[in-house]
Amino acid sequence: MTSSALPRRGVLRIKLKIAPGWDVEPVRAVRERFGDDILLQVDANTAYTLADVSQLQRLDPFGLLLTEQPL
Repeated sequence: MTSSALPRRGVLRIKLKIAPGWDVEPVRAVRERFGDDILLQVDANTAYTLADVSQLQRLDPFGLLLTEQPL
């Protein structure tokens, strides 16, 4: 399904829960499935620390709307 196959009304954005070790691949899969037209945000529920900054930066290429509560 491409993003053009999504209903024009209804899905405005997707919010995905992430955690260390379950972040880049799920975000990649959602982005590949729904394309760049859908707003995509992630919520980490404070699962990361400052030591994880480089891991969080790996999410940058996916054009996220926001990262909620990363630290």
